[in-house]
Amino acid sequence: MTNKVGVPHWSYGELRTSAERFVLDHALDQEIPIPITEIVELDLKIEVIPTSGMRRQTGIDAATLSNFQQVLVDFDNYLADTHRYRFSLAHELGHIVLHHDLLPHAFSDYPTFESFMADLSEADTHWLDWHADCFAGVILMPTEHLNREFARAVEEAEHHGLSAKSRWDTVRSYVYSSLARKFNVSPQAMQTRAYYQKLDRLLHRL
Repeated sequence: MTNKVGVPHWSYGELRTSAERFVLDHALDQEIPIPITEIVELDLKIEVIPTSGMRRQTGIDAATLSNFQQVLVDFDNYLADTHRYRFSLAHELGHIVLHHDLLPHAFSDYPTFESFMADLSEADTHWLDWHADCFAGVILMPTEHLNREFARAVEEAEHHGLSAKSRWDTVRSYVYSSLARKFNVSPQAMQTRAYYQKLDRLLHRL
């Protein structure tokens, strides 16, 4: 589905399929955690440009510019190689892959990007960012690896005597935290990805 300005309203299933195809085409799932910086810079030849004060001054962590071959990232996040940085980079890769034909190629710097974004409706911005978030989740937590590791984490929780029936919050925290460390993402990102993948139902078996 597409709105009047041409921003598609893709479903999660459609976005997951696109991301999984990208993962397979570029053999991105050879190791966990996914080396997203090396993939973007070395394999895809996209220039990552650390930008001092970006998040503090603009409220955003990253932006794709120019001909979709340059990504500005917050300098502090870049140095720390945080979960936020890794997800932001994967998010921008989502924009590059999914929205290459939707967005203009006229971004030469952040002000021109900011001007373009200001002209988008709130709904358009939501859809574009949700697309990229979903894509990033699948890239950083590939489906086959996630399904396998989630089942393993549930088995480990059961082995430690954790029961969702009596200790639901503890079980969720244990599973999501352990998986987040394995995939080098935040627990919140892991929880969101598992929700869309409908893996929560495995926890109810404990």
